[in-house]
Amino acid sequence: ETGPPGLRRIALEHAFTTAAPGRAARARALLADPDEGVRCVAAAALLLDAPDDPAARAVLTATLSPDAAIGALAMLRQATGRDIAAILRTIGAHPDPAVRAAALAAAENSAAGDRGLLDWAEQAAADPVPDVRRAALALRVRLTPAARLDDITARFLGDPSPEVRHAGAQALAALGAAAVPAICRQLHSAREEAQIAAIDALGAALGPAAGERLLAELRDGVFARIGANRRLTRARPAETEI
Repeated sequence: ETGPPGLRRIALEHAFTTAAPGRAARARALLADPDEGVRCVAAAALLLDAPDDPAARAVLTATLSPDAAIGALAMLRQATGRDIAAILRTIGAHPDPAVRAAALAAAENSAAGDRGLLDWAEQAAADPVPDVRRAALALRVRLTPAARLDDITARFLGDPSPEVRHAGAQALAALGAAAVPAICRQLHSAREEAQIAAIDALGAALGPAAGERLLAELRDGVFARIGANRRLTRARPAETEI
């Protein structure tokens, strides 16, 4: 209550993490606090208990500084339903790339069943900043059924940024066997970076069994083509020297 502004905001983030009785009332009392960071953390905490509260939504849909926005997103990441999705998309349009990435990451628990989040993640996947693409593509992986992972896997593992490709391998590996068919198709990508990222993803997804699956892919794909090329070479008539 009496600390400097930055310390108050951090203290409130910790205090509001637990859904204790009276959290909503205490947060509502801070919506008019002189410090923007405190107002935003309080508004985010209030939305966890009252997702439709108009005063809290008004605070978070105003123009926010990067620090205040990221503080609010740290709270909103706890949301487990769809009700916070619209607020996250609004904050996710922030000009600061760190805020855009944090907003996408904050949608981790509130993404189920919201078409708007999928559209937002799709647009953000083309962001020029690698950290934003990484967060957007990770959200896309969580939102996409396993049977439709091919496109997002190709984009994630074929991204120009090594950090994004590594994050893609980890995000896909977290799905386990469900992502293996899409990962294996990237073993045959024309880009070496995508092939290497796919090998990493396969290893993380399957563990010790990855070597056997990789060998099977090589046998059915690469090795089969080598054999066919050799047979074709032997079938061609020898060229006559002039």
